[in-house]
Amino acid sequence: MARRNTSTMSINFFSFYFLLCVNFISACTERTEDSEVKQKEISDPYTKSFLGKDVKFMLKENPFGSYDTVTFDESGNMVELQRLGGTFIKAQFDKNHFMIRHRIGGDLSEHNLISYQTNDNILVQKWVRIMTYEWDYKPEDINQLKTFYSVFVFDERNRLLKEVNLKEEFIINYEYADGILVKRDKYDLRVGMLSVTWKYFYEKGSVKRIEEYYYRDHQNVPDIIHYFNDGRLDSTQRISPKNEVDHTEKYTYINVHENK
Repeated sequence: MARRNTSTMSINFFSFYFLLCVNFISACTERTEDSEVKQKEISDPYTKSFLGKDVKFMLKENPFGSYDTVTFDESGNMVELQRLGGTFIKAQFDKNHFMIRHRIGGDLSEHNLISYQTNDNILVQKWVRIMTYEWDYKPEDINQLKTFYSVFVFDERNRLLKEVNLKEEFIINYEYADGILVKRDKYDLRVGMLSVTWKYFYEKGSVKRIEEYYYRDHQNVPDIIHYFNDGRLDSTQRISPKNEVDHTEKYTYINVHENK
């Protein structure tokens, strides 16, 4: 039996989607009206679960008593993450919950401005590198040569069907049942294979559980399970390679209004 050249396959796989995205990008016009983009949505149920909840901080309790801290803006967008070990992420969003700025610290430090182009059922996300880590940058710090794109494809109902990320080299396909997102599959363009699957479960219209699987030996292996209470993230279970609960992470919320 002939052996497939997976290296050649992955290159062809990436090249196909790269050329496809180039056509999408060239077909889009610069974003001029907020209403054109507002009709589209690229947030998943996990990030949407925090919107409009009047939460300022979320503390995630890790094993051995350490904590990660997540900060939200007034709308509920995650604008800052501080993690034990030095990982630091800061972001900025517009009024329609679209990320317009992203900075990450640690070993992979980078700082980007994000803008959008749209045309019919296509939304193009453009990342432009800022050549300084400082939050207060100057116009001359913007490097237009360091530019990356993601392309989002929608159906006629403005439901997101596919994300092609040329920056991180992956594709995510979205699957719906009765108009509700129930599954996402992430494919690694570098190897042309499935890498991660998310499954979504709901109760009375709110997300109840999110299961995350990684792909190994031609099958999905349980990795992470998020549990929600009344639409708010309550706990996360990390699953061991033996398909057992390795540990559970709990969450504490600060600055939540009593009437929410």
